[in-house]
Amino acid sequence: MIIAYITDLHLDEANAAELGANTRRNWERIYDDLQQHEVDMIVLGGDIGEGEAMPWFFNHLRPYAWHVTPGNHDIRGQIRNWYRNRNMESQNAIYFSVDMEGHRLIFLDSAPDMVETEQLQWLRTQVQTELPLVVFIHHPVLPVDTWVDKQFPLKNRGAVKNVLKSQGGDVTIFCGHYHLEHTQQDGTITQHICPSAAFNILEDPDQFKAEAKAACYQLITIEEGEVSRQVIRLTV
Repeated sequence: MIIAYITDLHLDEANAAELGANTRRNWERIYDDLQQHEVDMIVLGGDIGEGEAMPWFFNHLRPYAWHVTPGNHDIRGQIRNWYRNRNMESQNAIYFSVDMEGHRLIFLDSAPDMVETEQLQWLRTQVQTELPLVVFIHHPVLPVDTWVDKQFPLKNRGAVKNVLKSQGGDVTIFCGHYHLEHTQQDGTITQHICPSAAFNILEDPDQFKAEAKAACYQLITIEEGEVSRQVIRLTV
């Protein structure tokens, strides 16, 4: 199974334009590139963009199976107008799990900069499996020594991390939010941060430095019990 993980599009957002990003053009570059790969599913990592961009954007997704993990720039109600998943566990937050390719895929909602109590309780039940976990969430769970982490972290990441580690087996996290590529490991947890489709932030612990030179996304392959990834960078 091949999953295209696309995060931080920030469509039509003023701050992205101020940094030099043409967000609609970036999405079109990514969409055209997707046609070159046998993608089984698209996962949107959150921070999709302004409401007026939603019809234009989601119409592109009609040929695909797709899921979404809302981010701090997203309005859940706007997403729910387009995303109808019968497996969702809440009438408000957007989260669910599915077992595929010998793994449990868990989709979390961190729109309020945290995983709320009800969702965290649900997560405790979902990690009780012998299957290795693949977790999709907008915010990184493991800390990174960068300016963005200091300013805009997942507020209860310690609690989320503890729940994931309680499973005892392998946990692979795919996330965005920090607009950079970064991989790290903490015990049984491996975290891959995917760079942004709009603009990216240099990994500097003390200051914000951004550039809008590439539209990025990630191809994730899950097969024969293994999870692998490839970051795609498209010059714009």
